[in-house]
Amino acid sequence: MQFGSLHIHSNNSFDGKISIGKIKELFSKKGFTFIILTEHSESFEDSKSWDSFFEEVKKNSDKDFLIIPGIEYNFNDGLHILVFGQNKYLQIKNEEDIALLNKSENIFSIVAHPVSPRRQFRYDCFDGIEIYNKRYDGLSGIRTSNLFLALGKLNKNFTVGLDFHKYSDFQVQGIVLNSTKLEKTEIIKKLKSGMYKNFIRFSESETLIFNGVINLVDIIYLFSFTYWKRLISKIKTI
Repeated sequence: MQFGSLHIHSNNSFDGKISIGKIKELFSKKGFTFIILTEHSESFEDSKSWDSFFEEVKKNSDKDFLIIPGIEYNFNDGLHILVFGQNKYLQIKNEEDIALLNKSENIFSIVAHPVSPRRQFRYDCFDGIEIYNKRYDGLSGIRTSNLFLALGKLNKNFTVGLDFHKYSDFQVQGIVLNSTKLEKTEIIKKLKSGMYKNFIRFSESETLIFNGVINLVDIIYLFSFTYWKRLISKIKTI
């Protein structure tokens, strides 16, 4: 089994606070076997700065802990796209470029924290959607609007993202893969095929586990979990 955390920013991003080495130390101690970094695209000026980041990724990966390079593209209209497994510096201008990249490279692309972008866009350009983001959604469960989004897009890949920038952002959440191979190609393949489980630990007694490819049973379970979690939270304040 492989446990991974997604949507991680190191100090290679303009707003990241922690080095890749220190991030590896934190997540490996918590039982994770891999992480996927998603540095902000605007933090890289050219291929030289990307190559320096890529070398740092390779330097900190080993047989027991894998670091997969990735990037977060911000299209300045509220649309953020995470690309997992990108190996080289590219000039990406829109979602159509991502769709072409999906066909030519071994990558996995998702819409990050889908909180009402300022224009319509094509979900079919991407492999999946980030249904939960700790930074945007907090610890009260999955955002209701994201659950309705998932209801309209059953049988599509969904992931959970940490959006990690500093130590206080840490939460036990991510994906679990049934695989003995700790390799980037294998992990991306599992993601694309939906062969993984999402998990979010909200507390010692509350852990949410659901399929990567969400079906109607998952939706009912997620709605129920979120409803009762928020209800109990309100009762505690009375």
